[in-house]
Amino acid sequence: MFSVKFSPRKHTNLNDWYECKLKRFEINLNTNTATQQWPTLKEVHFGKRGEITEVWKQLINSYKNFRSGPTWRSEANSVRLLTGTGRPRQAPISFKRSQLGMPIVFQVKDPREPYQAQLVPEGKSRLASPLILKPIAINHNEGAELIEGAELIVVLNQPPIEAVRLEVVESKKDKKNRKDSNFDINHLEQVKQRVDRKCPISSKAVYGHKDKERYSAIDDFIQKWMKGNFNRKWREK
Repeated sequence: MFSVKFSPRKHTNLNDWYECKLKRFEINLNTNTATQQWPTLKEVHFGKRGEITEVWKQLINSYKNFRSGPTWRSEANSVRLLTGTGRPRQAPISFKRSQLGMPIVFQVKDPREPYQAQLVPEGKSRLASPLILKPIAINHNEGAELIEGAELIVVLNQPPIEAVRLEVVESKKDKKNRKDSNFDINHLEQVKQRVDRKCPISSKAVYGHKDKERYSAIDDFIQKWMKGNFNRKWREK
């Protein structure tokens, strides 16, 4: 992200620059998400500076590691509970990663179950992520080559997720595997019906249950990103 007119200069404090732009353009941040059905600016976070492409890679890798980390192991168990396959342990249904955007596709690894499961918002097919991750370019001098950037995370307000739904779907590869293995199509229909009976899934699975503090995947990611805490294991809250 770069503009000769608007981008910060080399030695500018980025937080001060941001606050100055908010005042200059009279931007009032609205944190009330219950009054509208579209995302609005909530906050921004600036991170490490460096060569702009490397900064972008580091930021994206941090997010990738967070989304694929051990925090979300309970999701696979929740899929097993809903589909009635595998050997699930009895535990609350949990799909907290849905706060970061949907659909989320789960590949069932058991060859006897050749299909995918995907999590979507109830009544919709997708939900955009409330996070925008970009490098912001640093403007050295006019005419100078722009090679420096800083990590930038934009957080958007988003209406609360009221419910989600798990769908059983087949890709072309799944259909081929099913035909090659003489898979019983009736079994697939039974799995779909079993899942449908348990949906929609309430927001408890998204934000946590009443006996625990409301979980925010956004805040969790921001905190771990600020600490550079993506090479260590952490447990789901």
